[in-house]
Parts: sequence; C-alpha cells; structure tokens
Amino acid sequence: MATNLLTDTALRNARPGAKEIELNDGGGLIHRIRPDGRRAWIFRYTGPTTGKRERIYLGAYPLLSLKAAREMRQARQEMLQKGMDPKHAAALLDSEGDAIPETVGRLFNVWFSQEIETNRKSENDHKSIKGRYAIYVAPYLADVPLSMVRRGHVMKAIDKARLEKKMRTANLVLANLRQMFRFAVAREWMQGDPTAAIARKQAGGQENEGERVLSDAELPILRDVLARPPLQKSRYYVAQRRVLPVHTELMVWWTLATAARPIEVASIRRKGAVNVRAKNWTIPAEVSKNGKPHLVHVSDFALAVWKRMLKLPGTGEYLIPGKEGGHISEKEVTRRLTDRQTRTKAIRGRKNTTDLDLPGGHWTQHDLRRTAATIMGELGFTQDVIDRCLNHKEPKKVTRTYQRQTMLSQRREAFDALGQHLTAILGDPSEWLPDPDTTGEIV
Repeated sequence: MATNLLTDTALRNARPGAKEIELNDGGGLIHRIRPDGRRAWIFRYTGPTTGKRERIYLGAYPLLSLKAAREMRQARQEMLQKGMDPKHAAALLDSEGDAIPETVGRLFNVWFSQEIETNRKSENDHKSIKGRYAIYVAPYLADVPLSMVRRGHVMKAIDKARLEKKMRTANLVLANLRQMFRFAVAREWMQGDPTAAIARKQAGGQENEGERVLSDAELPILRDVLARPPLQKSRYYVAQRRVLPVHTELMVWWTLATAARPIEVASIRRKGAVNVRAKNWTIPAEVSKNGKPHLVHVSDFALAVWKRMLKLPGTGEYLIPGKEGGHISEKEVTRRLTDRQTRTKAIRGRKNTTDLDLPGGHWTQHDLRRTAATIMGELGFTQDVIDRCLNHKEPKKVTRTYQRQTMLSQRREAFDALGQHLTAILGDPSEWLPDPDTTGEIV
C-alpha cells in the first residue's frame, strides 16, 4: 500500500467544504477537515483481535505536523505487526514503565533528567536551563495538564522575557520549550507541539552577531588607562587605586592572549591547568562549550600574564575563588568592565564611571576573544586554524565526522603570532602588567 501521499503544501492549500473531507496519506493515516475548518489526524486500522475497522484520533493540525503524524502512524503499525491493539498507545509506548507526566512541570523534570543531564555535561548549561524555566515558564505552565497546553501559554512565558527587553532569553525560552515538547510528542505523551506555529521573530527575533573588535590603536589606550590609576576621594583621604582589581585586569589580558571564553578563564585551577614547561593550558571538558577537553598553546606573552596570575593570593583549588566558594563568576569581568563605561542611566548601588571608554564604543570580555581571533586572521591564519584555536564546533556533521585533525602545530603558530603581535604594540608585558606583590587588590 502506497504511503506518504500528502505534502505540506497540499495541506496548507486544502480548504473546508460543505461536508467533511478526508485526505488519505496512506497506511491508515487520514487528514480530516470539518466544514467549520477544524482539522485532525486519524489513524484507521483493523483490530488485531476483533477484526473490526477502528479509528483513533491522533491530534489536531497544525499542532500535530505531517511529519509527527507519520511517526505516530509508524509506531502504531509496528504495534499491529506484533499483534497489539494501538488504542492505548501512550501506555504501551512507555517502555520504561514509569508514570507518564501529566503536567508541564512534571514533563520538565523528566525531560531535564533524561535529556539535559544525560547529554549536556556543562553545569552552567544545567543552571541556565533550570533558571529560565523557574523564572519564565513555571509561573504560567507548571500546573497546566499536557493535554491542555496551547500556544497562548507558551507566549506568556516568552512575553515575560520580551517585556524585560531580554530578547536572547526569549529565544532561549522558546528553544528549550520546543525541545521539551518534541521530547513529549515523540513519546506520545502529547498530541502535538504547541510551539510549532511560533516563529523566532515572535520571540526575541534575529540575534545580531557581535562585531566589536578592539583595534591595534585601542589596546595601548587600554593598557595606559589601566596603568594610570584615577584619584579616589572621600571625606577622609585622597588615594590612587587601580581602575580594576588586579585579578580582573589580569583576566582581561589572559582572555586576549588565549582567546578563551569567560567561563574558561573564571574556572582556571591553580595547579594542573597550565603546564609552563610544555607551554599549554588544558581546558577541562566540564567547562568547554563542546564538552571536550581543549588544549591552548601558551605564548610568551600569555606566559608572562600567567606568572603574574600565580602571584594572586589564595591557596584553594581555583586560582580566582568566588565569594561563596568555587570559582569567581564568569560574568565578573564584563560586569566590572560595564560599570566603568558610559551608560545612559546610572544604576544605583553599582560603580558608574567612564574610565574604560574606548574610541570604538562599548566592549566586553567576549570582545577580547573576538579581537584575538581577528588578529590571527589578519596575520594570515586560515579560518580552520582559528576555529580550532577557539574550540569552535564544526557546523557540518560530515566534517565533524571525517575531519578530526587537531592542527596542533598550526594552532601553536597562531597563538605565538598573536602573542608576538600583542608584544609589538603593547611592549614587553613583564614591564607593564600589574604585580599582585606590589599592587593592592580592590573589590
């Protein structure tokens, strides 16, 4: 029997008539269109024990897409081949024998346990997903039964982020919910994905890729600003204190020299991370974005920064400890940088100065990583080499599978060239980097 007779275009163009219309996709799958415009998927089959013709409602269209309906048909056909009646498909397909989640809140717990904790190793990813759910999703959807979830529920969660002007967060809320609901649809706990008809533009919209790169002319300005402490005045004294805490300033230069991500810099360990003799830094899998250990070559410039970082006070596991244990927050550097650049409105309780304003405009720690990559490109290194220096995940699956070369020698050359370029425009770092032994820390 022929199957897959329908197309998405045919379904979109189909119009209701004076009587109920049934469009056949083959294999027992029927697309029903009522005169009032309501649409549904029906699975028609012969009962394995009764021999009677049976009809099962699968779900409403377009909530349940053509592709999802075909997957449900396939699952029921396999059950029929085993002599099982698919009337109670959801229970039969729950192969683990666990209770099927009845609400969005319970579904989140199952999805998070089986998908996120299993497939994503980053603790920061876990915290972010849980945090977004608690803030934006739970207040509107946690107690809603899966059978009752509609697009309007999802939009309430997204709109909360939009009203806060957090467009990237709105996109992430949509993405997480879409993954979670598809997880449920695949297990037939839901009849369709309520996010299917929500486009990205209805959430946070297209995210503009950051383009800020610090120029060769701006880097000496930054060096000089950081080395020329402003006067700090109070009722009782006048003193000179550095623009940034010494550990933050060193994190800035380490980021630029290694092109590392903020979390990778913040979580660096005092012992075992950097091999001075081999001149490399191993970023562990638990903080690497792709979940794999990453080796960074340490240039002479970076090595000078590292030697100053080793002088930072402390004896704990992490080179720069956090206030409440563990390592310093990965947002710490950018927060301090932002507090010292022009903002349209002062924030109460936060430092509000313009000490770190640069000609090219506002900049963040991540822009230092982009700056390092740009310098490598301008020095003639190919994008393949730069991507491996940055530990970017290869976008094409075929390339990820068959091109596993690590390009260690080329990466070493790229980082050394970066370090030499920085030394050429900034001078010998040992002559101008802050020294924790002689410079007081500020918080």
